[in-house]
Amino acid sequence: MNWILKHWRGEYSLKTSFWLNTILVNFIVSLPFSFVLIDLLQSGQENLFLRVLLNFQLLRILISVWQAVGVYRSSVYSLLSGKSFWGFVARVMVIVFTANAILSALMVWYHSEQVLGMWLKALEIS
Repeated sequence: MNWILKHWRGEYSLKTSFWLNTILVNFIVSLPFSFVLIDLLQSGQENLFLRVLLNFQLLRILISVWQAVGVYRSSVYSLLSGKSFWGFVARVMVIVFTANAILSALMVWYHSEQVLGMWLKALEIS
């Protein structure tokens, strides 16, 4: 829990925040879900596939917010310590990725009737 809070506060170096707490955590979280999702698709379990995918996406949203806040705060500390180039690059990346996430969410909302129908179908008890 201390690791989560330290990242959230931006207390890790920018290198650690980006490479370990963002890239490595994404890999560790995404890899097992990828195998499970592929297996569910190949076995024709569409409802279970959609349930797992929905839960994975909700988990990814939470993790992404944690990662973005931690990297952004770490980049502020990096800028204050005189490492302006990488601090600036990290801040721009967080802003661009956050804007992309918001636009993606708006697109899902725009198509929400279709998406909601898929999610409701996935939540049906078979």
